[in-house]
Amino acid sequence: MIPVRFREYAVAGTAFVVSICSLFIYIYQSKIMSEQQQVAAWPYVEWYTNNVNGYKLAVQNKGIGPAIVRNVSMKVDGKALGSNRELMDAVMGRDNQIAWVNAEVRDRVMSAGETTEILAIADPAQARQFQARLAQRKFELLITYCSIYGRCWTSSGFKITRASDDSSTMY
Repeated sequence: MIPVRFREYAVAGTAFVVSICSLFIYIYQSKIMSEQQQVAAWPYVEWYTNNVNGYKLAVQNKGIGPAIVRNVSMKVDGKALGSNRELMDAVMGRDNQIAWVNAEVRDRVMSAGETTEILAIADPAQARQFQARLAQRKFELLITYCSIYGRCWTSSGFKITRASDDSSTMY
């Protein structure tokens, strides 16, 4: 026969082990739920060009969550440019007569599925001229954006890389 005192310790020890196991399971489930929340709000920003009916340089959020655009940097032949006007001047010369439209995505929130044309040339002849000259240069466009949870990435077209996370998140 097992002494009563030993049985009490065995029951208490078993309850303690079960409690500790429950705690670890709860912590693990919380971690999984947090990751699922972040994936459910994952932005995926790409930029691309289109030469159908003119020339367009567009940015699209193909993700399922909003993208907080933190920075946009543009370079032609290694020289940093601050605007689309500087891009046009670098590619076509300061006295160019090309009619173009421009939009800004820096410091904006792009909703899931949103597309913004940041540079558009409607005239087909001018578009071909611009595209031909741009093709002779080394053009770089980097867009750094973050999710509402502060995870950040940099898009260089269709290639996305992790960037340092943002501590000033909205959520």
